[in-house]
Amino acid sequence: MINSIITELETIANAFTSVQSFIYNRPSAVNWKIRTKGYPCILVDSQTDFDPNGTNSKNLIKKNTYTLRVFAYDEYQITEQNEITQQAKQQELQNILDQYIAEIRRRAIATPSNGFIVTNITNGFHAFPVHNDKLMQVVLTLSIEADSHCTIGTFNY
Repeated sequence: MINSIITELETIANAFTSVQSFIYNRPSAVNWKIRTKGYPCILVDSQTDFDPNGTNSKNLIKKNTYTLRVFAYDEYQITEQNEITQQAKQQELQNILDQYIAEIRRRAIATPSNGFIVTNITNGFHAFPVHNDKLMQVVLTLSIEADSHCTIGTFNY
């Protein structure tokens, strides 16, 4: 199911006119992967936690709750720093992330066939400078619940 979730998050990022690129990787990837992409960028941390929830009559996991850290990055160059305050730039980037998360939630409700829903949004923070002296980031943590679609395995005793 994680594949379907990440595919949907990438689809949304690619459709969002305020976002230039999407990365599913570790946050350090902005140091090397982004060179071929543009800013603002959405990065979903590939180190994903998940918690299994409940079992069905066949003892298979019913649902998983995934915890995803979603980052928004943008450049904040010295020339821009002379024109726009850090707080204004942080708010601009936070608005992009908020709009992105709102679209994830909207599509999950409008398209239940995706099989997941955002159940919680927590742990937001701003950071500057990050990874190098020109990047600013905003982060939110999403909890996404999804059906496990687990089936019985084959065992030969």
